[in-house]
This record gives sequence, structure tokens and C-alpha cells, in this order.
Amino acid sequence: MDIKDLVKKLRTVHIAQYISIALIISLFALGILPKGKMPESSTLYVIHVALILLTLSLIPLSITGIKKVSEHILSIEDQTEQYTAYWKWAVLRLGACDFILLASIIMYYVAGSQIGRYCAIIAFVCMLYTYPTENSVRKDLE
Repeated sequence: MDIKDLVKKLRTVHIAQYISIALIISLFALGILPKGKMPESSTLYVIHVALILLTLSLIPLSITGIKKVSEHILSIEDQTEQYTAYWKWAVLRLGACDFILLASIIMYYVAGSQIGRYCAIIAFVCMLYTYPTENSVRKDLE
């Protein structure tokens, strides 16, 4: 596996995340998934706090998380193992942002939550910055 293959795989994961988000939104918009099943206020408050804390912790991880692990990845001697380790961490990094976006969208539709909408906007903007390019992968692996 070389860097171009790695970038193609990461781009496929990134595009699949957008497709999954579009699918969830479509299911709610078409009425297949139920909207507005509001939990009681104390439960909703706890869910809002958890969503905000997850957003505050996972968004920085998804934007700069690979930088912290790059020293460990670069210490691996075998190039194939190095690319495999990078692949795992990059997918986790992309998945963190996707998880927040999906949780926020579900929270918005299920509870009608404005906090869900704001967290979804933040996560969507973050996903725009996590698009894998060949230059960014080379920079991470050098």
C-alpha cells in the first residue's frame, strides 16, 4: 500500500460519512424515523450536556488528533505497518467528527433541540476541514 491508496481509502470513508448523514436526514424528512419523541426535561438536559461535552472533546481530536499520535506511527520501522497504524488512527479521527454529527442530527430531529442543531453545524464545518489530501497524509507521515 502506498500513500495514494491510503488517501483513496480515507476519501472513501469520508464520502461514506456524508452519505450516511444524508441517509439519516432523509429518513427523518420522509417520516420513516419518528420525529419529536421528546424525553422528559431532566433526561433531555443530561443528553444536551453530554452532547456539548462530546462536541467540545471530539472536535479538537478530529482536527488535530493525528498529530499527537504521529510520533508513535513514525517510530514503526515497517512501512506497511506504519500505513496500517496511520489508517486506523485516521479512521478514528474521521469517525469522531462523524459520530458527533450523527448524534447531533438525531438529537435535533428526535427532541427538536436547538443545541443539536448548533452541534451539528459545528461538526459539519469540522468535517470540511478533515478531508484527506495527499499533502496532508505526507505531512503527517514525515
